[in-house]
Amino acid sequence: MKNTMKLKSLLEDIEEGSPAFDYAAMQAKKHHEKSFKLGGKEFPVKEEHLDSNKVDEYFHKILGQIRTYSRKLNSEETYKLHEKLKRFFEKAI
Repeated sequence: MKNTMKLKSLLEDIEEGSPAFDYAAMQAKKHHEKSFKLGGKEFPVKEEHLDSNKVDEYFHKILGQIRTYSRKLNSEETYKLHEKLKRFFEKAI
């Protein structure tokens, strides 16, 4: 009985931004739910909006860095670098 009381009081003290709250929000988002319950309270799942300009900016910065470093290599080393990057991105995606 005491353990149940402790668990209930712990769940009631969970705040936004805590690891437990973030995990519950992530699970709700994963299952396409509009809200989730935690500690007897119901919270809405927040939608995240991506800034495409920011994404494009970082994409171009990263490609610029790759180009800068690959220019310092000879043709054989450049080929090996590109093949290695290709394998990395095929795995990551």
